[in-house]
Amino acid sequence: MILQRTSQTTDCTMGELREDDGTFVCYTLERPWRDNAHRVSCIPSGHYVAKRTVTPKHGECFEVTGVPGRDAILFHAGNTALDSEGCILLGTTIISPTMIGQSRAALARFMVRETGEDSFPLTVLDPPPLTARA
Repeated sequence: MILQRTSQTTDCTMGELREDDGTFVCYTLERPWRDNAHRVSCIPSGHYVAKRTVTPKHGECFEVTGVPGRDAILFHAGNTALDSEGCILLGTTIISPTMIGQSRAALARFMVRETGEDSFPLTVLDPPPLTARA
């Protein structure tokens, strides 16, 4: 899967999760970039492995592994950066530049999509740079 970040602000990082062939899966919302600080930053762009796990708080979900200096980075439900402690939130709609919607539905659909998969490769890409207009 590919998480293509579409915008980064001081409030949050928005993106789109897609299959390798480009098929849209859902929207994502993460904390803003804060030098990869544990629990308060989105993760660096790069190549990782997401592994199925079960947590007391979020139940069955996927954890992004292989992030330098970080752990417990989950795909889970939530609507704003305040719902994340460095995790990746999933949603089916964008409500505002800092909020996604229908997160529980997006997570449920994502987990059904990944039925039978114990792990998958994840590529995280930062937003493309802004280009100057002529």
